[in-house]
Amino acid sequence: MSYPNSKGSEQFAIIGRTGPLNANAGQSAWIAVGNFHRLLALVDTGANMNGILNAQLLQALDATGTGAKPITGANGQAKALSPIAAGATANIQALIDCSVDELDTNNGYAFVQLQIAASSAGLFAGLLLGINARFEPANSLNAASVAQIAG
Repeated sequence: MSYPNSKGSEQFAIIGRTGPLNANAGQSAWIAVGNFHRLLALVDTGANMNGILNAQLLQALDATGTGAKPITGANGQAKALSPIAAGATANIQALIDCSVDELDTNNGYAFVQLQIAASSAGLFAGLLLGINARFEPANSLNAASVAQIAG
């Protein structure tokens, strides 16, 4: 659905991040996602990333990661990237789409974490976006690290 009079910043919130890292692994905090219908994880790599790149979304019972397990879609596949081959990982972006309905909410799972791993250290950053907020505007749910919204 399109909302031509809405600002892009009102349609999604930055709810988690790995931070820009020069490492072979990183993860966001565990984020409560009950205020959104959909999630989108963005992975961005730098020029020195050369190792095999993996990323996935995990779910947990609380903000400490209790009972952590992969999120599995309706097709039975984990909400994760297919490993991206070494030598093809520099200066790329990758996305992981997820519906909050795919969490195991019947058993109390309501927190999500983005995990990124590579077989060798390199520059990368990850963002976890909350899309289609249950109550708008979505930007009222931005992480405290969002310093400014212009426009």
